[in-house]
Amino acid sequence: MLMASGPFNGEDHALEITLFGQPDEPLLDISVYSSPPAVRAIMSGLRLNYCYAQESGEPCFPFEAGDHWPGSAR
Repeated sequence: MLMASGPFNGEDHALEITLFGQPDEPLLDISVYSSPPAVRAIMSGLRLNYCYAQESGEPCFPFEAGDHWPGSAR
């Protein structure tokens, strides 16, 4: 298991990543709590092709969102 957190785009705590598995295993799932720009950077860097909301299981579209998730408090 690998856990990391840190700043993104000047925010103090805008990025949390949790990876489970061994180094030689394929990455099947990644849990991220962050804003769309950080999720886009992670998805691009890891070559991921989709994501979904953990709470609802509904697909999320970070490449179509602006800097905030639709309906989120700002």
